[in-house]
Amino acid sequence: MKVRRVLILADESADWMVAGLRQLERLALSIDECAVDNNETSPVAVRIFWRPDLDQSQRWIPAHPRLTHLAFSTDPDAQPYDLVLSTRVFLYRKAIGPLIENQPGPIAPPSSWESIKPVPPVRAGTWEYIVNGDEIDRIETEFLRGSGKSQDGFVSRYLNRPLSRRITRLLLRFPATPNGWTWLISPIPVIAAFILARGSYWSFLWGLILFQVFSVLDGCDGEIARAKFMESDRGRRLDDFCGVLSNVLLVLGLGVGLSQRARFYWIEGILAATLIIANEW
Repeated sequence: MKVRRVLILADESADWMVAGLRQLERLALSIDECAVDNNETSPVAVRIFWRPDLDQSQRWIPAHPRLTHLAFSTDPDAQPYDLVLSTRVFLYRKAIGPLIENQPGPIAPPSSWESIKPVPPVRAGTWEYIVNGDEIDRIETEFLRGSGKSQDGFVSRYLNRPLSRRITRLLLRFPATPNGWTWLISPIPVIAAFILARGSYWSFLWGLILFQVFSVLDGCDGEIARAKFMESDRGRRLDDFCGVLSNVLLVLGLGVGLSQRARFYWIEGILAATLIIANEW
């Protein structure tokens, strides 16, 4: 769906932080994402129409580094708009196309801020309307519930993801980045492998618990990236590398630890690590 002109009705909700981004910033990033997907060659004109009673100190223009396909303005004009949004509309990813389909056609410029208040009917998993700040916790929970991957297995889907989403909700209240989180948790499998290598009952128990903890925490970086529009090839490569490294360290740690009971286990550990690397390669 092509979109060339967008009007955003902004009030105090523009500054509400939901799932790691301010509402106005999320709308802008969603429009930019749509422009990128449509291979737009010229910027999409985005007019921010602030509620008149808000003073200048409460008004701002998004300046996210990913906003490369938008041209912002606060000046009125008489041209119709392809889409009208409100900063009270929380958008899921890839929601601009369905929103355009939900509107009947080009929309005439409003005569006043109060003359048009777009409140689209809620479409689960696409967008929601935030009446007040008390709804933010519920909306964040629903939004992150859809942040899993299609290839998630049984354990990831029913154990790891529910735990990682709770952690991600806390992380989104801070300026956490996906790559920063990946580097932060990367020592965990190294420590766990050394614990496994000791070869005792308790070292196996605690080493495997640490690997499971890492598996849970490893889901947070992708959830942060999708929530904050921070996906990148570098981030995917880093996450894949750390995931493969943790699997290699797991089998090596088990092999060394079990070799204290039978020496052939260290050979099995090396063989398993080699096969993991070959498969990923």
